[in-house]
Amino acid sequence: MRCQGTEPGRRKEAGSVAGRPRDPEVEKRILDVTLLLLQEQGFSRMSIDAIADAAGVSKPTIYRRWTGKADIATAALTQLRISEPPVISGSGVEKVETDPAELPQVPASSQWNGADWDRAG
Repeated sequence: MRCQGTEPGRRKEAGSVAGRPRDPEVEKRILDVTLLLLQEQGFSRMSIDAIADAAGVSKPTIYRRWTGKADIATAALTQLRISEPPVISGSGVEKVETDPAELPQVPASSQWNGADWDRAG
């Protein structure tokens, strides 16, 4: 069950509710554990119990933040996608600025092998 007006998988946080503020490190730890368990066990074998146990939190701590296993898996994968470095467009060849004269010369011999590489330069 989702609260209307929230992003999928997230419960609406009441701004004026009394109580202790949520620790962002707990959420990060839960999402990191979820990614690890997804990798090791897959979605179907992963459980909220296993996530809670590995993250050192209670199940209610998880259910306060996400509505279920699919929601927490989606949040963990979204975090992974967001934290990846950007892809550099192009092949990168146009960015090479090495003078060909500085590259080691390969002997013309048909007996060339990798052991000769140190002598090539």
